[in-house]
Amino acid sequence: MNIKPEEVEEVKVVGRLHDDDVKLVKTRGGFHVLIGKKERNSRTADAIAAGSHPGIVTYQMEKMYGAEFQPAIFKSEKDALHKVEDKTEQLPDMAKNAGLELYVLNKANTYDFVLCKHGLELAKYETEMKDGDLVVNSYEFRKSISPNKFVAETLADTINSKAKEIGAKKVRRK
Repeated sequence: MNIKPEEVEEVKVVGRLHDDDVKLVKTRGGFHVLIGKKERNSRTADAIAAGSHPGIVTYQMEKMYGAEFQPAIFKSEKDALHKVEDKTEQLPDMAKNAGLELYVLNKANTYDFVLCKHGLELAKYETEMKDGDLVVNSYEFRKSISPNKFVAETLADTINSKAKEIGAKKVRRK
């Protein structure tokens, strides 16, 4: 993968692997790539994980390297990475076999529900806890996927389940 300097929007250190920094490179198009040394004795940094959401990319890293990857501690909640819950097992076998993954990402009082394939977001709902309710602020579907009954039901079930888990009185639109 070759990313040109003019394509880079931001670079930040998100952790350490093999006693070396792991950097998250965000491109102007919103693609995120983790760069670091894949092996302890490596002399060069490589792309380790990539996708359209920084939380999911970091989660991929944690799954691959376990305790070897040490996430960075951030000074503010704004800079911190999302906590990721993998809800892929809730998907029907047909969807899992097609490579779909489902995640709930949490930061402070916000929850993002993301359906993706190969690290690319297909559908996303952005919500927040407000006045005891889980409020849906926005949602979007990638043009390559049309909102269908399966996607809608899967995401709705996941949102309702999370709302119940965190003690929301109800789920409502903004």
